[in-house]
Amino acid sequence: MQENAINVKCGADGTVSGSFVMESRRLAADAELDLDVLAGKAGEPAFSKQLFLRVVAESAPSLKVEFAPKNVVALASTKMTFTVKDQYGVAVSGAHVVIGNDKPELIAGNALEAQETEKAGEYAVEGVEPQGIGTIDYMVEAEGFRKAKGEFAVLPPARMLEVTPAKLQGSVGSDTAAAISFTVENKVSNDVQVRVAAFVRGTPARFTDMFPAPAIFGLKGGETRDAELIARLSDFALRVSDEPQTLAEDAGGVLRITARVGRLTQNIDVPFAIKTSFRQEALDDVWETSATELSFALDAETEKAQTQALTVTNNGPYPLLINQENTMSGGFVQPLSMIIAPGASADFAVTSSVAQELSRSCFIEEGTKEGVLSLYASFQGIASRKTVSLSSAVTSMATCAPEGGFSLGLPADVRLALPAGAKQKQNSDGSVTVKLPADDSLVLFAAGASLTAAEAQVPMNIPMVVPPQWVSSLGNGAWRLVLPVQAQI
Repeated sequence: MQENAINVKCGADGTVSGSFVMESRRLAADAELDLDVLAGKAGEPAFSKQLFLRVVAESAPSLKVEFAPKNVVALASTKMTFTVKDQYGVAVSGAHVVIGNDKPELIAGNALEAQETEKAGEYAVEGVEPQGIGTIDYMVEAEGFRKAKGEFAVLPPARMLEVTPAKLQGSVGSDTAAAISFTVENKVSNDVQVRVAAFVRGTPARFTDMFPAPAIFGLKGGETRDAELIARLSDFALRVSDEPQTLAEDAGGVLRITARVGRLTQNIDVPFAIKTSFRQEALDDVWETSATELSFALDAETEKAQTQALTVTNNGPYPLLINQENTMSGGFVQPLSMIIAPGASADFAVTSSVAQELSRSCFIEEGTKEGVLSLYASFQGIASRKTVSLSSAVTSMATCAPEGGFSLGLPADVRLALPAGAKQKQNSDGSVTVKLPADDSLVLFAAGASLTAAEAQVPMNIPMVVPPQWVSSLGNGAWRLVLPVQAQI
């Protein structure tokens, strides 16, 4: 009651009259009020009355709701306690507290109702176990009060995803890759975006490439998906070397699996260990030629040139640059170089010819020319050499006489000294052609002449064909013959 709002009088006849103003601090359907009017400050009550009231408000008052804990963790069972008071801080009994009435999906679709405890205004609910991340609503109703509504947060569990197995292991060889399977399970009811990346720890891998497949995918609530960690020999690991050898390494690290729900991210690191071992082949062993020797047979009159194909095959994993070098006289090889793709073959055209010699002189020495065709294969600074032996047998039986020469027969037997280095060629008609070393002059001796390495014996009237520069006209049908060699008649 308000002290300055009390006005009570006691009459001589024992009657009591007056008024008072009372301010209620809570609503009540059946409130009890004891009214005592005292005759004096310490006297007995002159008037006593027990009143029963219904306390109402002009508008429904509000409720004050507190709860603990302030948030819960998904996938964990939690006991929640709600404290309900009126706007004056007085505990409210008989309230109805419901959790998840508007958003039941996070609690398996079933709203939960809190039960009033022995403590006034306290309500508790056991087993609040959200299946996902977000917020859960609550609603509190009490007679005569406005409804109170609110939300509390559901925090992510320690792991939104479950990854099995707990460790990944595999091995990589020269021709084998590793596809290591793992399973990702979405433990919450939310849709989760998943990213996967492989990180090597310690020394970077030199020979091994590792990557997940797929690297990005989505999981619906409760969904499970299989994925793989692919480990393979790196493209930077050379499969060839100067000498054959085996290389190995151990690569370790973590497969980082990142789960994202809205702005929330969570990482799970799964360790992996990869053992890699591969063999480097010698470059010399991964390419080959179709022959180790080529032979040609030429005739200066009927077959002046021959061409044969030499096939080079690349059995290695990389393209090879092939260069060539030839030492046989009269030999030609095309092309000068070529690039052969892995598993492919290509031909060099190897030609032996006397055409160039014939363009200078008809005097072709018979015999066999020899040489070597060297082939060089290379890739990234690694080189290998293979050789092919070349031989070309040349025959030349066609008559060879000095161009524009004079044919003459001497009136006596003549013996001509042949200088050192003079070369002889037997012609098909029995004649012999001699090439002198001083100026490559040619002299043809008809059949009947006798030749050794040192001299030519020419019987009387046996024709000789000499170069035009040896003969000059003296006029009146007379001619002069100048022999650049010693002659004896």
